[in-house]
Amino acid sequence: MAAAAAASILSAPLTVSAEERFPDGAGEPLGLRGGSFLFLPSIALRGGYTDNVAREAGSARAGSVMVIAPALTVRSDWTRHALSVDLRGSDTAYEGDFDQLEGFFDAVAAARLDIHSRTSLALHAGYGLTANDGSIDHDVSVGAELTHRFNRLAVSLKAGAKRLDFAEDRGGATSTVDTNVSDHSEYGGGLRASYDLSSLTSLFAEADINRRDHRQLIDANGFRRGSEGYGGAVGVKMSNRSKLSGELSAGYRVQMPADPTLARIEGVTLDAGLDWQASALTRLSLEAGTKFGETTLAGSAGYVGRSAGFEIEHLFGRKIALNAELIHRRNNFVGVDLVEQTYEVGVGLAYLLSRHMILTADARHLRFVSTNAGQDYAANTVMLGVKVQR
Repeated sequence: MAAAAAASILSAPLTVSAEERFPDGAGEPLGLRGGSFLFLPSIALRGGYTDNVAREAGSARAGSVMVIAPALTVRSDWTRHALSVDLRGSDTAYEGDFDQLEGFFDAVAAARLDIHSRTSLALHAGYGLTANDGSIDHDVSVGAELTHRFNRLAVSLKAGAKRLDFAEDRGGATSTVDTNVSDHSEYGGGLRASYDLSSLTSLFAEADINRRDHRQLIDANGFRRGSEGYGGAVGVKMSNRSKLSGELSAGYRVQMPADPTLARIEGVTLDAGLDWQASALTRLSLEAGTKFGETTLAGSAGYVGRSAGFEIEHLFGRKIALNAELIHRRNNFVGVDLVEQTYEVGVGLAYLLSRHMILTADARHLRFVSTNAGQDYAANTVMLGVKVQR
């Protein structure tokens, strides 16, 4: 896992991996060869039960859940340069009502051009779609990173842009899944320098700037939307994959709203993505992230989002993997008295039936807590499934 930088379009959201890892790569797909490309298709089918279908407070409605999640990864097998495409999607239906689907589709293409033995150019483009009860949100992103090495010193220059289009204006919504609201574009750039202390460890420092422009400059409450920001961080990167690998960084970020009546967002950023192979059978992972997000909530320019996740995975023999994870997310809105938090606990079991088929079972508890009265809710879900891969 890689640490997420604390910048809007230059960062990645917190994701705690729940992939099954078996000894000697027994669970890794073989894929299909097509010329100089490797195709890795898979599909997961899961079914189960939840005691809160709508994820809402009050009298919760229980019901069955069905999920189908196809995926396809394409990777090049070249001596120079590299190209990859990742396609992933998921549809979720509750109580067999397929007219009320929830789902997503993500497509990401990435390329690495080896311009020189010490110079490379990384390019990426992405498209995301999120559907919920008939409404569909879209986001499109592009980015580039040019890296040059001076012996132990490496310098990278990054730039990117992202466009978010929402199916409807959710300016009054305060749920953590809807805080980044109203159509807007994001532009940013950054510089990173790293120095190799050894072949396994390097120190780095990075700085970036960003700008966010909303399609509707003045919202329904009379506030001017949009912002400009800057930040920096220092950290360490480790690559001893037999024991400890990943990144850890700390920094500071400022996001200045376009409306002078709104308070600016600023604070310390902490980001981490670490894997520790405690033994041949046990692996521990830690991820943490900081995000400065936009909102159209009256009186607030945005929020500081902090997230942390811990996962432990243990193998029983060559065919059974057990994992448990704990995730916490907190959104603190600046300028208003609103704090939202989610707590998630999950336990999963995977059985390697063959290299092409994995049986899964998992149970999860989700709790949402808000300083707004009447918004709190909890949900418990139990699922059984099978993943087929080639």
